[in-house]
Amino acid sequence: MKRVTAGLAALALALPVAALACPESFTFTFSDVEPYQLMLPRAFNAFSPVAWALGLLALAVISVRERKRPAFFQVAFAPGFIAGATLATTGAFFLRWLPLDGTLFHGLSLPLPDMDQLVFGAGLDANPLFYSALIPAAVSAAGIRFQGARRLVAGVACGFAGTLAAAAWHGWPELSVLSARWVSLPWLAANAVACCFIARAMFVAEARDVGSPRSAR
Repeated sequence: MKRVTAGLAALALALPVAALACPESFTFTFSDVEPYQLMLPRAFNAFSPVAWALGLLALAVISVRERKRPAFFQVAFAPGFIAGATLATTGAFFLRWLPLDGTLFHGLSLPLPDMDQLVFGAGLDANPLFYSALIPAAVSAAGIRFQGARRLVAGVACGFAGTLAAAAWHGWPELSVLSARWVSLPWLAANAVACCFIARAMFVAEARDVGSPRSAR
């Protein structure tokens, strides 16, 4: 068991480090472009938030002291976790491949932290409320009440944690109000940690309920 824990700890550190080696430049053309086409994911690169999410998932799992805590791969390959983490890191990107047009469908294909563009319009500055632990904290109520929703909530929380951690490291995107680096960095880092604690709370609740019947309520 100690070797497994050590391996997961190494994985938690190795994956985010690998994500740092994936630079990506931005080239936006604002002339003669439809407004919905400016609604784009703001991640510095597509791989970084996913890698950070997996690394922080490993940290959240190994920090659980309960005897029946879930294993890393048991969570990482759970359909609910994959769905939640995908929505929070890359978004429903497949919607862009469908023959659908308009602002709404392009907005729905964005990662959850970037859906402020649906409310405030397309732009490069991110809303700090969307780039926070607010949404994971809101959906965590479902995970506390319903056992079947805990993997999904954990996926959303780890996905947000990965996106916020990647944004904190790369310094992208800039936050609309907290634009100064010395302000945005602690904001993003603190909220990424808060998201990890939300995911950990789901794993603790799951470990304590192992073997118990699911509530019919």
